[in-house]
Amino acid sequence: IVASPTTAAPTDVVTTSPYWIVKYYQASITLGNPWWCSSFAWSTLPVSRLSSQSHYKTSTTTDVYYPSTTLGFADSGLVDCVAVWFQHYLNAGPSTCITEMCLRSDGGSKLYIYDELLIDNDGLYGPDEKKCAGISVPGGFYKIDIKYFNRLAAATLIFEMK
Repeated sequence: IVASPTTAAPTDVVTTSPYWIVKYYQASITLGNPWWCSSFAWSTLPVSRLSSQSHYKTSTTTDVYYPSTTLGFADSGLVDCVAVWFQHYLNAGPSTCITEMCLRSDGGSKLYIYDELLIDNDGLYGPDEKKCAGISVPGGFYKIDIKYFNRLAAATLIFEMK
């Protein structure tokens, strides 16, 4: 896949920072039981709902590296019934090529470059599920979105660039 960069840096100060913007979403709870998401169909990432649903918290991070935990994913305060949207602009420099991007997740995850799906690591499985995709980056700024969810139990999300 060949990505097309913007010719100039984004004018939004937030997007040119080294930080990822992180938005947290919570599934509603069934019958007052916090262990089961009411949308039990969350066996895949609820991507369309993230765009239309209100997030309950926003934060920033310098890295998307969250090894397996049962104590709460990132700073969401939740481990179950949580979806997270990471947004960032990557500065690939004037001629740098990023040859591979990878996602490892327990829960579902997807990586988009300028709203085009690059990695589909969606579904329910253990933390050893890792998917990678090659990409040719001729330089410039690239909008990256990582969307993630965890329905129950341990949560893992690791983004790698090689």
